[in-house]
Amino acid sequence: MNIWVVIPAFNEGKRIKGVLKNVKKFTPHIIVVDDGSKDETSAVAKGEEVILLPHITNLGKGAALKTGSQHVKTTYFGYIDADRTYHPKEFLPHA
Repeated sequence: MNIWVVIPAFNEGKRIKGVLKNVKKFTPHIIVVDDGSKDETSAVAKGEEVILLPHITNLGKGAALKTGSQHVKTTYFGYIDADRTYHPKEFLPHA
């Protein structure tokens, strides 16, 4: 299946790499929306072969979700937080 995942992120530089590693086990189609982070969130995401959509300033989670959703290239997509609250295996099918 062509499933995409949108990850809104704000100052998640220390955690985003682990989240991306876990999501990549299920799909390569990942959009990270860096919502105005002041840490290395964007730099880490850039090195992980994902689509990175940065906000210059923090606009809030809702705006980050909207930005990411507008760039999804399929009908099927989901969201996962960048703070490791949920593991992708909880909602993504196994490849």
